[in-house]
Order: sequence, then structure tokens, then C-alpha cells
Amino acid sequence: MPLTYAGEHLNVNATWWGGFEMGGIKLHAPIDVAIKDNCIHDAFKGMWIDWQAQGIRISGNLMFDNSWMDIHLEVSHGPPHH
Repeated sequence: MPLTYAGEHLNVNATWWGGFEMGGIKLHAPIDVAIKDNCIHDAFKGMWIDWQAQGIRISGNLMFDNSWMDIHLEVSHGPPHH
């Protein structure tokens, strides 16, 4: 069963700071994770999925007014891990 991150309202990142690790949701090497039904706004990046994401599902999220981008999917590869 995947880990689920769901139903959150995230408006917590300061957009003036910038730099690494700035995301309403920032996950490094997530395996079998579901991210769904979240509201993410006024962040530097709405959602940052970083390095080695496998078997991840992103659905039903609302993202707006993020200063750089809503979704950053970085250096991810491989088949779903089951």
C-alpha cells in the first residue's frame, strides 16, 4: 500500500527566500507515494518531486500563485516499484 499525502492546504513557503528545497511539498526519492487532493499556493514551487521517484501518483491537486512553477519533477526514472 502506498504512502498517501492528501487533503492538505499548504500556504506556508516564503516566496522571497528562494534556493534549494523550496516547495509546498518536497519529496526526495519517493517510492509508491500518492499525492492527491491538496491545495498548494503562494509557494516558490508548488510541488517538487526530486530524484528517484518510482511508482508515484499525483492526482486531484489544486496549485496556483506559486512564484516559479506548480510542479517540478526532477531526475526521476525507473518502472513502478511493486
